[in-house]
Amino acid sequence: MDGLTPDALQPPEQKRCSVWIHGPFTLAVQAMLALVSFGTLVLKWRCERQRRTRAVFAFDATKLAVSSGLGAHGLNIVCATLLTSRARSVEGKDADECAWCVLPVRRVVAAERDTHAVRRAGTS
Repeated sequence: MDGLTPDALQPPEQKRCSVWIHGPFTLAVQAMLALVSFGTLVLKWRCERQRRTRAVFAFDATKLAVSSGLGAHGLNIVCATLLTSRARSVEGKDADECAWCVLPVRRVVAAERDTHAVRRAGTS
């Protein structure tokens, strides 16, 4: 056991996943996702047969950004942070913010799947 100390035998400390933006790379990824989302909206607007006016499109895009981007996504991040801090402090568990953040997404996917199943069952 030449050169091995008790500290060297300990497993390396794992980094915890965080839902908050840290560093230029994550900021660039978020900016790219925002540009792709907005670009998709503009492309959809340009392909409409009866195109809405620019003002109506701007209001619709703003409503979508506020409700889904800032509302649902922002609330999801805040809830993940609060639930993780509670699990760590009150229950003494080693919690991960990203695990809490994924739960609402899984719930939405399951609800969509169930909605489509009900629609298919109603049409047969």
